[in-house]
Amino acid sequence: MGNKYDCFNEKLVIAGTNYIREKLKIDENIWVFINDGKNFESDKHSGKFEKEVGVIRYNKDFLKTATEEQVLKLAFHETFHAFQFQEVFNYNQGIKSKVFSEEELTVLAHEFNPNTKTEETHKWHELLSEQQAETFAHFMYEKYKESFSGADMLIEKYLDMFPNLE
Repeated sequence: MGNKYDCFNEKLVIAGTNYIREKLKIDENIWVFINDGKNFESDKHSGKFEKEVGVIRYNKDFLKTATEEQVLKLAFHETFHAFQFQEVFNYNQGIKSKVFSEEELTVLAHEFNPNTKTEETHKWHELLSEQQAETFAHFMYEKYKESFSGADMLIEKYLDMFPNLE
């Protein structure tokens, strides 16, 4: 599709993201970027979902040395945040979620609200959005291992599924 990848893990993170996008029927207008580490809060920051603009960003520097498991769990985790955000958006439009309870959606809406300063707490593990994303990433990684013979198979099937030209 015209995208240039500097390493295998860049292809893998995009394929993993697209795999979850398809499974969860996430709006195809979500953009996904692989950026230099300077776009992140620290060099240990592997990726992020920017709720304000609907963008998933992955840290190019992290991807250079990450394991297959780390890359895929990262992709599954960040893509699940996009799904959570989509479900909150739909809930705010009066559309009932088939996945989350009203109580969960209320908490997620608070966590995704740009005026909520969750970054200042440095207690990410206490956020419902993070707990759900971590659980989902672990679950889907096990499903991936059951469904694919390896990363090459995932890349072949999902790398170019969604247009994402920079």
